[in-house]
Amino acid sequence: MLCAAAATEAAAQDGTIVLNQQLQLGDIFAGQTLNVVDSQDQVTVETSAQGNSASGAVYNDAITVQSDQTMEGDAVATTDITLGGDTYGAVNVTSRAGGNYLTASAYDATLTLDATQSTDDGLISATTEIGDSSARLHAGAAVGASAISNTVAVYGQTSVVGGTIDQSSSAIVRSFSRIESQYIPDAASVTSQAIVNAIAVNSDNTSGQNLGLSQRSFGACLGPGCPCPRHRQPGCALQ
Repeated sequence: MLCAAAATEAAAQDGTIVLNQQLQLGDIFAGQTLNVVDSQDQVTVETSAQGNSASGAVYNDAITVQSDQTMEGDAVATTDITLGGDTYGAVNVTSRAGGNYLTASAYDATLTLDATQSTDDGLISATTEIGDSSARLHAGAAVGASAISNTVAVYGQTSVVGGTIDQSSSAIVRSFSRIESQYIPDAASVTSQAIVNAIAVNSDNTSGQNLGLSQRSFGACLGPGCPCPRHRQPGCALQ
């Protein structure tokens, strides 16, 4: 597994204010290239490129999280695996790329969240390609790629969750997955998702939610002839 990220983590046991400010100016690249021939065992590969990442939790009390995350570079994750001959174990390969990521949890507590996420006009890209024209994947395969510009995940258990979440993105977000094989006698799945802004809020038991959400997307088009991210040279073409 290969992972590249800028991250912080916070946990609170009593009434606390957590201030998180993250600014990522540079590009983040994670890539793996493997050549596997006649494998008898399982093949598992994960590649992750993440810009800003933060997490916080509160137990039996209250926490206020004020978070500001800005991603101005590219985040690119690529996995390229050549599988020659017979592969008898299951093949599981995933690539993930993200700009800003924030998760906050509350347990028997009160969580107030004031979160802002902004991704500039870069590239958030995940690509997964496996196989070969002669590859025989006897135990099947699961291949995936996920690219998400901004993500906020909130969970409450017997808790009250409130506040505001504001997400904006000008990035190009793209993902691609591919299997090349001569023979797959077992189940095989290929998934690919590209999401600009994602918010997930879940709670159970006697919990409550009072949140204001705002999402904006200004991303450019994708393909030859489209405008390039500002980090790239003039005249480039995104294939």
